[in-house]
Amino acid sequence: GDVTGAGLASTAQQQARQLSERLFGSATPTSLEGENDGEDVEVGEVDEVEQDEDFLEMPPPSGALFGSSEQAASAVVNDAPVTLWTIPEIASVGCSASQASLQFTHNSILEGRGYFKDCARGRLSGDMDGFLKVVLRADSANKHTIVGVHILGDGANELIQLASILVHSGFTAEQVCKTPFAAVTLSGLFQSACDDALLKSPLRVNNGRIAHGNS
Repeated sequence: GDVTGAGLASTAQQQARQLSERLFGSATPTSLEGENDGEDVEVGEVDEVEQDEDFLEMPPPSGALFGSSEQAASAVVNDAPVTLWTIPEIASVGCSASQASLQFTHNSILEGRGYFKDCARGRLSGDMDGFLKVVLRADSANKHTIVGVHILGDGANELIQLASILVHSGFTAEQVCKTPFAAVTLSGLFQSACDDALLKSPLRVNNGRIAHGNS
């Protein structure tokens, strides 16, 4: 499934977490109101069914298994990362530039790239053709939301996890540019790609913050 671009394994993994959340993570009421006399009937009081005493003493599950209940309910599985275990590795999450243009018709869509050859770790890996590309939705002069990340090169299938967090959490390129990254790592390509995209933003150009669209 992943080879065809469906991301089935990643999607199935997240669906399993959501199923576990629904089965075991939601708060369970501790009592039920009796139908006839209005008295409370404690959970576990089941007629004609023998149950293990230790099981009856177990407290009902409370809260969410994975994050808050709100977060669990809104978890996205349709845009799970796609990882291709090829040589070189290929990974993707979120929208391509063309998809974003169709989905966000009232916003400018930008692309920015960070190249392995411009990173010390990338050069050491010998992968001179690898790159990381971000797709941004220009919301305002100071807000460019990351809606897609696409990576080609050694380690792409590991880097895509951070990309998935950025896309699904609604991070902006400005936040990435201001976040300290460890030096001499491939993860620094996220900053390079966001810097590259912001330099092309027509909103920032019109705001007088950058003299020319690209440098």
